[in-house]
Amino acid sequence: MGLFDSEARRERRLQKLQDASNAHAQEALLYWRTGSVDQAVQSNQKALDIIRGLRQEEPESDQHLAQLAGKLYNHAGMLIQGRRFDEALVAARSCVSSYLELTGGEVSRDAMMMDGLLSLAHSFRPVTTPRGGLAKLAGMTADAKCRLATALALSNAPGSAAKARRLGSEAVSAYETLVELDAGYGADLVRIREQEAEIRRLVGGRS
Repeated sequence: MGLFDSEARRERRLQKLQDASNAHAQEALLYWRTGSVDQAVQSNQKALDIIRGLRQEEPESDQHLAQLAGKLYNHAGMLIQGRRFDEALVAARSCVSSYLELTGGEVSRDAMMMDGLLSLAHSFRPVTTPRGGLAKLAGMTADAKCRLATALALSNAPGSAAKARRLGSEAVSAYETLVELDAGYGADLVRIREQEAEIRRLVGGRS
């Protein structure tokens, strides 16, 4: 009985931390939408600190990893808007890495096609988060790559332009494949193509 009570208390504590992280993230989004970028970054940083703590306690939790990836995606966007490009690069790279960890690496076209047939015996980690299956995560990874490409395009880091072009192209290719699977991704493909065009405009002739 004591062990059960202890585990129940732990679960309640972890849930409270998760709720607190989400509350800070929601507050950050409200600040962001009203143009208060510095406050948005501060609130979202609190959300990130909590979710990273949860990741340390439960490193095998895909739910925490998915939450971290999503919050990093927003964080990079906030930092880009605040013209804090070096920090945005760090957040965006971590975001891409988190999504790739969720999917077990780069998601190939064939893997997306076979998504409905994947079983727990396959090499991809089973994703149990509310965010959905492999194809949906592939789209989120593409979005993260596009955000990283934007941060690179706005930075002066050596070789950033070539990396930005490559990531933008990879993002478009991923959504082109997703549209083959599900026409419902059509609007996302239009959006990501517009973002890639803006990335190419930003980098211009830089190498």
